[in-house]
Amino acid sequence: MKCDICGKKTYIIHINKKHQKVCDNCYYPDGVFIYKCKIDPLRFGGNYKRDKMYYKPKYFELHELLPRGIYNKYVKTHETALWGLFDERILRTVDQLREIYGRMTANTWKWGGSHQYRGYRPGNCKIGAFFSQHKYGRGIDLIPSKYKSQDIRDDIKQNFHAEAFRYITCIEEFEGMPWLHIDCRNWDKEKHGVLIVGK
Repeated sequence: MKCDICGKKTYIIHINKKHQKVCDNCYYPDGVFIYKCKIDPLRFGGNYKRDKMYYKPKYFELHELLPRGIYNKYVKTHETALWGLFDERILRTVDQLREIYGRMTANTWKWGGSHQYRGYRPGNCKIGAFFSQHKYGRGIDLIPSKYKSQDIRDDIKQNFHAEAFRYITCIEEFEGMPWLHIDCRNWDKEKHGVLIVGK
């Protein structure tokens, strides 16, 4: 990365009001975004100003939403960029569901469990569909503790305009399915209701 003003190569880049990429020496505090990264900032999506410019769930930590390898490799240096892998709508929705239906779990690998692909899945992941919504940060699988997943699915189907379900456009419903899959894919819910995959 080079500064647009002095031409100096730098890995700390500020974006000023003129949308110029500028180094620390040429930057005046009138910008909006600050990208900080040990390597090319744009490669990892950059960093935001602390936690004020992205949504962070109240009830779910990154390790519950990311595979073990991605979490362990990047969480110490690129935590905010990792949150950027997720669609804000799905993160807000899991918080709402948690408040209504109580404790839910996603990935369990951090506690010695076998699940690591219930949240984000990398593009080369062989679990699930080739174009799975998990690969775009728009899908999640949850295991509710207090309610049956089918009861929550029924609530979503019957009340899909409710505030807690406003971003849910698709659910999966297969015979005997113990988990709750929700996603916020591009689907016209106003015309067609919630998309139900599996029936």
